[in-house]
Amino acid sequence: MLISKNNYFQDEQGQWYYLIKSGYTTKANIYTCCVCNNTFPRMPSHITNDQCICCTPKCANIANSRERIGKYRGLKSHLWTGGISRKYGYVFILSPHHPFRNKSNYVAEHRLVMEQHIGRFLTKTETVHHKNGIRDDNRIENLELWSKQHASGSRVEDLIDWAIKLLEEYRPYLLNLQKIEELHKDK
Repeated sequence: MLISKNNYFQDEQGQWYYLIKSGYTTKANIYTCCVCNNTFPRMPSHITNDQCICCTPKCANIANSRERIGKYRGLKSHLWTGGISRKYGYVFILSPHHPFRNKSNYVAEHRLVMEQHIGRFLTKTETVHHKNGIRDDNRIENLELWSKQHASGSRVEDLIDWAIKLLEEYRPYLLNLQKIEELHKDK
């Protein structure tokens, strides 16, 4: 007799048995794991799931996670809040196609409101500030667009280049007005 782990053993003819604590044995069947395709002996009474029979708890966890994928997500989840989440006092909206979404596909609502107001996505250097300090008050009149940009050096040429880039991004029409005025002065 060859004794295997978990009290299963095989006789000379190849039949598997399960050794019960009291010294008795009972026949065991051979099953194939639905995750790793390994064959393993089990007593029929120890098999609870007919669709997917697993050889180890690790394989059972993999099988259960495969079964749950999509089953309890989104609208089907008992935790579904309509695509709205709150964290640290801020409101987050489900936006799976937004370029600056987080790992859970959510974007802060105040950023979405500001983006809609100015008609473009915010850059990584831009933040939205709540004037009254209430983080879930996302009315446009309560929001200010802030920029974290600053000049890289203190030379005048660097400051001028930085100022032109800033104007190009936030007030491009001011640059056009200056060009028009320069044209009129030359005439």
